[in-house]
Amino acid sequence: MAPMRLDNVLAEMGRLNDDDSKRQEYIEQACNRMLHQPTLGAQLIARICAADDGGQLDSLRDLLYTSLNSARMARESNLKRGGEFLKALEDAVEMAARQGRINLDRSLFLSSIWTRNNLQAPASLEVSPEKLKEASLQRPTAPEAERMEADAGAAVKDLVDSMVMSNDGDSFAVYDQLTATFPSIAPEAREQAIAWTVSGSEPVHKKLACFWLLSPDATIRLSAAQALAKSAVSGQLPADVAGRLVTLRSWMPIDEARATVDQILKTALRSGTSKAPAIKPWNARSVTVTLQDGAGAQSVVMALQSGRKRYVAMLLLKHGFGVKDIILHRASSAMEQNMLIEAMNVIPGHAVPLPWLENFLAMSMAEGLAHGNSPHPGLVEVADLCGFKDLRPKEITTQELIDSLPAAKSVRALGPKKRGNLVDASEDWWQEHDVVKSWFEHGDDASEILEAKGVEGPDTEVPELWQWMRTRNDFWARHIAKGADLLAAAGHPDAESFTAVALVLAEGMDMKKIPVMRHVHHGTIGMWVYDKLDVGDERVHIVSEAEIGNADEDYDVDISPEQPGELNNILKHVKLTVEWVDGFMMMVMRATEKIPPESCLAVLFKRMKVVEDEPEGERLHDLLFLRAIACAVYFTHQEQLVEYMRGIDDVGMRQWAAGFGDAIKEFKEFWPTKSRTPQDRKWIKRVAAAKNTDFTDDELLELCGWLVVGWTG
Repeated sequence: MAPMRLDNVLAEMGRLNDDDSKRQEYIEQACNRMLHQPTLGAQLIARICAADDGGQLDSLRDLLYTSLNSARMARESNLKRGGEFLKALEDAVEMAARQGRINLDRSLFLSSIWTRNNLQAPASLEVSPEKLKEASLQRPTAPEAERMEADAGAAVKDLVDSMVMSNDGDSFAVYDQLTATFPSIAPEAREQAIAWTVSGSEPVHKKLACFWLLSPDATIRLSAAQALAKSAVSGQLPADVAGRLVTLRSWMPIDEARATVDQILKTALRSGTSKAPAIKPWNARSVTVTLQDGAGAQSVVMALQSGRKRYVAMLLLKHGFGVKDIILHRASSAMEQNMLIEAMNVIPGHAVPLPWLENFLAMSMAEGLAHGNSPHPGLVEVADLCGFKDLRPKEITTQELIDSLPAAKSVRALGPKKRGNLVDASEDWWQEHDVVKSWFEHGDDASEILEAKGVEGPDTEVPELWQWMRTRNDFWARHIAKGADLLAAAGHPDAESFTAVALVLAEGMDMKKIPVMRHVHHGTIGMWVYDKLDVGDERVHIVSEAEIGNADEDYDVDISPEQPGELNNILKHVKLTVEWVDGFMMMVMRATEKIPPESCLAVLFKRMKVVEDEPEGERLHDLLFLRAIACAVYFTHQEQLVEYMRGIDDVGMRQWAAGFGDAIKEFKEFWPTKSRTPQDRKWIKRVAAAKNTDFTDDELLELCGWLVVGWTG
């Protein structure tokens, strides 16, 4: 696969402009590949600096936002390429700034994209005095400087006031907007804005003071703490703000800002000016929480209501980061609220009681603080809305967590056989819980082991990987214990099985004997193989339309054509047919997520009992390649697909349906339940039945239309 070119990416984005979902899916795929080519990051910054306002700048913005997000997540998963790509972007920004190619508008444009990704914007984006001079602002004389300083103070106040007004007093929205502007304004102006918001007496100002204290930027936290300290010394610190600080200090990492808050509290307690604010919680109409994915991330979605006011809150929790991100949306009606919730619930969650969530958040906060990460500032708002009056971080060890699980005592009391059955039940978790399909080891440590071993396929057993995974025993025991806690709160029957697996991991059972850990082992290898293929590993793979060119043209393939009956002769001894192979391949190419070619070939060779490196195996490789090309032609020419399907007799059609169904069983994780449309569910069920019940001609036409329309190439 040739290296990516930015022009090609932008052209494809333009082609997909009328289909938002496919466009975003393409951008995400392209950005994941971009991480392997850091030079593309530098090119992207150069294009943004040179672009005029308009459509191309919008596309460049979308590409930069998603590439930053992909790089951040890769870095959080301990993948070096994430940090390397971020550094390439930052270096490109610094170079462009030195060369004078970033004007004031572009500085704000770029810094806001970094901030929206919860990343600290490059220092070179700050609007320095030199940049102001370039904008034709003359250096003032001393008297003029005093006047301008007063004017600047008034401008800061006007900026904050205008944001409060435009957001109808929504303090979190004001915080979000102000934070986006901070990287591009000088530190003095930033401190002035913080001081102004902290000194205000309105509810919005009091909330903003709390938000600043939880900023991921240590300088912002310190500026807010120092501004509050001045108010405390002058006796102007509101008692309810001081009351909030009693709890809020425990949310802050141990640093100078927290030490300043502690001093404020001493002053407030001595003067008796500290009291907790009276807060009336909203009604939580629904609270759903997802299981953790393989990287330790999970989401919380809540529908909150007070009278006719409605909110939808989404929290992202992540191992090592705590309460990492929060999104708050106002909803004007119950219908809009339900639509927002549906859009957020990409992964199905489990309904839980609100008190359970409070305890779970306390544990997550402690995990984040252990790594120096305070919870997202939006947690202040969420705690108020939910009535969490005394939410504080709660440290709990993995063993303590397991011991506290509702089923821990009863599972420990079971005999070896029954307990073993619960552990063996983890073999089927992925069928009930889609997110379990994402459970594999992230990071370069595992990749380096597999690279050193020269692993070829996902079914390989790698002793060195097992040995390394044992060092991650506590992570997986805690990971699964959290799942057990969640499922127990939701009343899900798998809570007992999750508890049993967490227990045996904590007790030191060999991971190889635990089905779900075997899934993690093979999933880690599979994703590593897929990752290599995705960035251009030159191996034979099942081609798509994009790779073989226009389907109207002859394919230039240096392979001898299939002779009549040739493939059937190879398949005869395993009682399979060419129709079965075509059905299998059509499912592989029709699935909603890309199936690693190596995985597909590995399954086919195993089913056909053929060794790939032997002469028969080499020829089978060629024949499967030709079959893949034929399927690609059928999927781009519906009339040819209909003709082919009508030409299959009843026995052959049942074989085709069997092949399609067998591929679904083999690769369920690439056609997850959550991504299936009603039509998908209908035809997957009908194809399964076709092994015994023939298609009518009308059904055959409709089936062909479904296959063609759903194929993305």
